[in-house]
Amino acid sequence: MLPRASILLLALMSLPVLAPPAQAQTPLPLIDAGKLTWGASVTFPPFESLADGKPVGFDVDMVEALSAKMKVQPSMTTMEFKGLIPALLGGRIDAIVSGMYINPERSQVVDFIPYLRIGDQMLVVVPTAGGVQDAYRSTEALRRLGLRHQLRYIVNRSGPETDLSEPMADLGGQVIGDIPDDESVVNAENAHRLVSLDESAPAAIALRRLARRVGSELRA
Repeated sequence: MLPRASILLLALMSLPVLAPPAQAQTPLPLIDAGKLTWGASVTFPPFESLADGKPVGFDVDMVEALSAKMKVQPSMTTMEFKGLIPALLGGRIDAIVSGMYINPERSQVVDFIPYLRIGDQMLVVVPTAGGVQDAYRSTEALRRLGLRHQLRYIVNRSGPETDLSEPMADLGGQVIGDIPDDESVVNAENAHRLVSLDESAPAAIALRRLARRVGSELRA
């Protein structure tokens, strides 16, 4: 992310690659010469967080690799998330690399360069007391990993009495598909053996329907 009036990050990414080796390059407009000063809030694993007091994560590794290509030293400045854009606009950092989602309000004051696409995460939940508790635990674990967007759920072995509206409301989730309870699957599980489902069986039909939906969303 960079200030609206600047093309800094575009320059950072392109000049070392496009300039001929023997041609003198225009000095990059950095706050400190020879140093890329970037801001992050280290509270968003796996992108950036602290491990034994040291910043780690995908964004940390990416900036280090980018800085090596640019032949400058990376200098990370940590701060609260809400202070990142003011720091950029105030000229205290050269760029923000902090897993920041793009939205219209932010795009009015800074320019974004999208470098990662994050899709919805899907969890399978069995509509039993234990299965619902597992869904709560799994959701909590994913939230701790920094997944802030809506989670979606697939209900396995569902029946006419299945109603997950209350837990979905609690979890802020959405059911995108359900696989009906199928005797052939139950028998296979009880016998601890693999089974090839009849293509006309309820579970097979539901799985094909779910695969088509997920596939179309991935291609979109």
